Amino acid sequence: STSGKAEPGGSVAVTLQNRSAATLQGELGYDPQWLESAQGEVPGSAPGRLPFALAPGGEHVFLLRVRPGAAGQATTVNVAAVSASGPDGQAPSVRVEGDGNVSVAGP
Repeated sequence: STSGKAEPGGSVAVTLQNRSAATLQGELGYDPQWLESAQGEVPGSAPGRLPFALAPGGEHVFLLRVRPGAAGQATTVNVAAVSASGPDGQAPSVRVEGDGNVSVAGP
């Protein structure tokens, strides 16, 4: 989850945690007009989408850079296209908790 304020040119950290016994896969979505990956090119990514895979009990931190033109904007990050596979191959349901609201300081 993430929430708070950022400066243009600054970074936002988004932490995903898997508190289940299943392996999770999905995408972190964001508005590429206001944010960009601070981690360089990520295999399988597209503008506004970063793929992830989380092992049971795993955690991953994404760093997003606030684009210079984002001053005064409010934007969100979200988790999409999530799927799970359990230890016995079953596909349990997935619930996403938390929010991802980012306010960018104005000029």
